[in-house]
Amino acid sequence: YEGANKIAWTVKVREGSNLIGLAPDALAAIDQVSEVYEKFNTSTRHLMNGSVEEAGLSDAALGHFRQLSQLTAGKNESITMKFWVQRRPTEFGPKVAEVIRENERADYKDIGSIEGRLQAIQDMGGALRIKIKDPLYPRAIECKLPEDMIESALATFRKRVEITGMIHYRRNGIPMSIEVSNIDVLPDDSELPSIEDVRGILAAS
Repeated sequence: YEGANKIAWTVKVREGSNLIGLAPDALAAIDQVSEVYEKFNTSTRHLMNGSVEEAGLSDAALGHFRQLSQLTAGKNESITMKFWVQRRPTEFGPKVAEVIRENERADYKDIGSIEGRLQAIQDMGGALRIKIKDPLYPRAIECKLPEDMIESALATFRKRVEITGMIHYRRNGIPMSIEVSNIDVLPDDSELPSIEDVRGILAAS
């Protein structure tokens, strides 16, 4: 749950059973839990239908779905996996991993620039990943930097920047990653002239 109050979940297993249960904390608000259930069902349905964008999931969530889907890909035949939410089953299979992998592939690339704020994210392996968050796009865009630019990038974290380089796009036109060749620091919002300042400048001219 991505709201203000995160929900704690308890994982339940039984010896000799292939079922894994998830139970929300007893103090969790019913409307929040219902929202999680609805989001899960809707997102899973979109993924099974081949639509990653309509699923509306974060990159981390897509990674978890991909890993679960890969578990269903047996050597000779797929393994059946079902999610039961409020007593309603949803089948899940290897197709989801294929859909997510295909979505992650860049369709075309072009030189361009992206404005936003740099973020540092540590992946599951402990490696540092640098991304830029542009308000125009729902997800942060991965930045691929040469070794000699990492130090200068670290100095610009949380500042407004414009990065230039080769941008890799998905088929729907959304940037997926950028091979960074240059980073320019932009003025912060607090450093920009106010409306009164602009009026004064115009009046003086």
